[in-house]
Amino acid sequence: RMFRRTSRPMPWSRTSVLFIMAMNVMQVAAVAAVGSAIAIAVVARLRAGRVSGQSTTSAGGSTSSCDAVPSSISSTISTMGLEELSPLLTLLDQLLGHKTPLVPPPPPPPSKAEDGEDGEEEGRAAGWDLTRAFSMEIRFLQRASPALKRTLHSLGYRIATNTTAVADRGCVLCLRRMAGDGVVSRGEVRQLIEMVEARLGEPEVVLEKLRPTTELVMRGCVAVVNASAAASEAGLDTDAVSRCHVHPGMMFGEEWSVGLETAWQASGAEGILTMPNFQGWNEAHARHKLREFMEPADAGAAASGGAAAGAGALPIPWGRLWRYQYWECLRTPCHEVIHLIQHCQKQSMNVQIAEHDGSYSTYLLMLGVEQWANNRADAADAGPSPYFPGAVESSLMESIEYVRHCQEGRSEESRRLWNQEGRELYRRWRDSFGVADMSDVWGAQGNFGGELKVEALCKNMLSLEVVFREGGHFVGDTVEGVNESIEAMLTTMFGNGRTGELNGVPVQIHPKARLAGMDVGSRLDVILEPVGEEAAGALLLELSG
Repeated sequence: RMFRRTSRPMPWSRTSVLFIMAMNVMQVAAVAAVGSAIAIAVVARLRAGRVSGQSTTSAGGSTSSCDAVPSSISSTISTMGLEELSPLLTLLDQLLGHKTPLVPPPPPPPSKAEDGEDGEEEGRAAGWDLTRAFSMEIRFLQRASPALKRTLHSLGYRIATNTTAVADRGCVLCLRRMAGDGVVSRGEVRQLIEMVEARLGEPEVVLEKLRPTTELVMRGCVAVVNASAAASEAGLDTDAVSRCHVHPGMMFGEEWSVGLETAWQASGAEGILTMPNFQGWNEAHARHKLREFMEPADAGAAASGGAAAGAGALPIPWGRLWRYQYWECLRTPCHEVIHLIQHCQKQSMNVQIAEHDGSYSTYLLMLGVEQWANNRADAADAGPSPYFPGAVESSLMESIEYVRHCQEGRSEESRRLWNQEGRELYRRWRDSFGVADMSDVWGAQGNFGGELKVEALCKNMLSLEVVFREGGHFVGDTVEGVNESIEAMLTTMFGNGRTGELNGVPVQIHPKARLAGMDVGSRLDVILEPVGEEAAGALLLELSG
């Protein structure tokens, strides 16, 4: 995975062994010899959840106090694709106040017979108070609204405003049925969510798109790098990178191999980006992946699976997991391609430098590939862009929520890892462009002290800081901003004769690539500021018009 997501590159002397293994089952013996030297890069996330078999039903159903969704709506949803369902699911989650897309919304509180108040929870109107939304959430609505309106209309709903049934203040987005004036209830929204999750779990909707999407994004990464003046000036061996191809990892079907089978790897020596073989995943792979998102207290239970897998934890529908992996396919190649170029340029470095540069690139290069894919989609012989409206924004919203979880210290572990010392270590890493001597804390290999969750948090924060600059300015607002930032990034990483041994060598950081000067987390604080009533009201008027 990239930051939480991408596997870290292996030292070049070991990379060949891993990829030969992945492509040839006859070399299992070689894998065993490598043993613990295999570095599997997976991103740790502070999420609670588990997979309950292949179930696509979230915890907690609707109550009798809410309207039942007509069967015709279920039939219509069963014909929809990812481009329609993913933005719809993001909207439905927000209508319940749910911001963690990997897991379904928590179940409603149990009914209390003595007062009946909690039993009425599902009958309450669902709504999203846009005055409290932050800029990327607003951007999501702006980008996805045409498609959302069409999808909702086909289901018999429309976007409307509600200033009384949900809240007495603010600008609240809600849904209404086309055939009536009543605001859609929380229970009805929950039923819609379960239908969407089930449809996303069908192989043809997301799962079968993952490999072709990765291949197309990889082509886009190479095209964007090739088109840059910085690549030419730095003498990048773009021909070698162009010959690299995507290959699904080998499935060994052994207990020891589950982690390997969920990892991404870049091998410059073989010219291969190895992605997880999602078609071969089973419950063990899903549990392994989800276990990384849990708090330590839940991890042991999740590893065992079955009914005891985390008492009280939320089951994770396969549809949500596949949608999350689709986002991975949109952004992970943008991280891994940097590792391929590092090899082609004969750069030698420790883990912290390699992962700094890969993480720096992740979202920035993704914005460049989105532009490339959208322009390419206009050609007569090209298919649709994998970056459908709202896809980039949903991916960023997910990453922001992950970092926000740690920034606000919502768990004991995040408070331990992201304390004052942890933030200072991150600042040294960020401001030096990855080359600061951190061996006293992060080890001689610069592997973040062996703490995958420290690595995950640092890489996520960096990737976001790159695209949200001073004042909360989003680089992706203009084509010029994206292109200039990519040029500055490639010049810094590969220009000025930057080759050979890089450990401890100061970096000539291009002014537009420099992130130093702001306190750790301050950029996140800015982008999380609510947009306020004026901006929310204007958008809601446009959406409900």
